[in-house]
Amino acid sequence: MANFDYEKILLCLEQKNLLMKDILNLTRRIEVKAAQEEVVLDGPLAERQNRIDRLIKCDKLISDEMASVDDESKSHLRDLLAGKTEVAIGETETKMVELVNGTKAYLSRTLEIDKSAMAILQQKREEARIALVEINNEKASNE
Repeated sequence: MANFDYEKILLCLEQKNLLMKDILNLTRRIEVKAAQEEVVLDGPLAERQNRIDRLIKCDKLISDEMASVDDESKSHLRDLLAGKTEVAIGETETKMVELVNGTKAYLSRTLEIDKSAMAILQQKREEARIALVEINNEKASNE
């Protein structure tokens, strides 16, 4: 049996899952706001960055725990954190793998939505750039 702190890692994985769900919801808000006429993203971006910073802290705690265990336990933990259900022994490890895989699913969906929001923002930026060029060309022809 592995000699790492299951409770600590499980708490970190639960926290990561909740944070990633929040990040997904904030990214959805960003996508909606990006499509609006007047784009103001300061609030959701700052909130999302806060969640990302907290996610990084969870990863650090897990990494610290991994560094403190023997090689066999480290290998087993690495497999659990990769979401490999076949290595899970017992209810706690199964829960860990489920949380890891749920977090991965949230991340995948977040990346899709973020890509969409970025495309919307790039399109708006291009439209604004074209409008600015047209205004500058008009001014130059009027002088």
